[in-house]
Amino acid sequence: MNLFKKTLLASAVAVISSGAMAVNVTPDNGTLQHSIEGISTAATVVGDDFTVVLGAEYKADDIITLTFSQPLAEGYTPPTTVTSTNVAVAEVTIGLLTGGAGDTELKYRVTNIDTTADTTTIGADLSFAGLSFEGDAVRSAKKVAVSYKAETNNGVELDKAIAPNSSTADLLAVTQQFATMVNTKFDGIIDVEADRKLFVTPANALANDDTIEVELTDAAQADISASLTGVTYTINGNFGFLDTDADTDGIQLGANTVVVDAGNVDSVEADKIVVSHTLAAPIILTLDVQEDVIIPAQKFSVDTAVVYDDAGTDGAGANVSEHTDTNAIADAGEWKLNGASIDVIYVPYGEAVEQFLWVTNKGSQDGVITVTAFDQNSVQYGPYTIGTSKANSLVRIADEVKDALEADGLTGERVQLNVTVNVPSDDVQVYAAYKVTADSDRLTLPTKKL
Repeated sequence: MNLFKKTLLASAVAVISSGAMAVNVTPDNGTLQHSIEGISTAATVVGDDFTVVLGAEYKADDIITLTFSQPLAEGYTPPTTVTSTNVAVAEVTIGLLTGGAGDTELKYRVTNIDTTADTTTIGADLSFAGLSFEGDAVRSAKKVAVSYKAETNNGVELDKAIAPNSSTADLLAVTQQFATMVNTKFDGIIDVEADRKLFVTPANALANDDTIEVELTDAAQADISASLTGVTYTINGNFGFLDTDADTDGIQLGANTVVVDAGNVDSVEADKIVVSHTLAAPIILTLDVQEDVIIPAQKFSVDTAVVYDDAGTDGAGANVSEHTDTNAIADAGEWKLNGASIDVIYVPYGEAVEQFLWVTNKGSQDGVITVTAFDQNSVQYGPYTIGTSKANSLVRIADEVKDALEADGLTGERVQLNVTVNVPSDDVQVYAAYKVTADSDRLTLPTKKL
């Protein structure tokens, strides 16, 4: 090979290696961004315009194929011809061969190359605009991309992309707009030494209140998004203890308070507190127990409902629909006792019934035993301080509990007992049973550690 031919070959390799001779596909606006809520009912979803800059020498009858990751929309009409606009190089015109609405592929043929300005087709730009895609497919895939391929008329591939150029481009992306969460959970520790009427703080001080923070975030997208109407948070738990008037319907808070720093408290009910807001923002709810009531150990959850209008069937405001998206947050915190708490289910009392109640303490600390009873109408008796559970010991408390209940007028019905001991929960067990006095059989009662 002579020196002249070696020089030409080296130059060609250098050009190819540098990426100068390589196709490049780019979205004109950097990929359109839509929210899944905004396109909820869109029959078609628009994608970004894109441009293909040729990186090889094309000839008439070369084939160009555009492949889309999702089907083109029904009713979409692709351009039958596309002509390049870069006046510094040869003008390339392509004509549609196959593909259209509902397809994922458009195939074009090079129909003309005008070399008036220059003989090279490298740098010729082909632009494609106004693309739209099937709404259901876009909602499922959450993105649309286009890929480019060129071949000679006898099937030889040409003009492959070389980094940093690319033969593919993302035309649209879909993300979630609204999200609900619990930022701060209820975490009150109920103090058994304060008869379960106060919380104890990490600094070992007593407090009347606990807080929870919920939030809706709105990640509105640049191109198509939904419009927020409002959000509702339903905080699930046992809030019946806040009621100060059993004879009046609904929860009568008395001196107890349930307040938020934003939005509204819509209702306080026995099994839930409902809070709402028209904005996407954090909400801190503070529950303050000021009445002389027992705070129950329990776990909380939150159900959220976000109401919004989508961007219409065309993504631009036509035939807008309202939607409600719900979310269940299972863990919204917990109120625990700083001691053991055991429920004894349905203990019968009466002249012909004998009760058996034993508290076992297998730990190394002594603890005060407190018992509270609830009759079948949810009337509370106690709490009664029964005695002390000594470390590594067993104590019978049945007679003391019966005497306390009889002193308060309860003599002949079933009640639920709650036994608390201010020692670590794992150290305490309660055995419960009863028998009819005339019988010898002893029937075990179910217990539940809280």
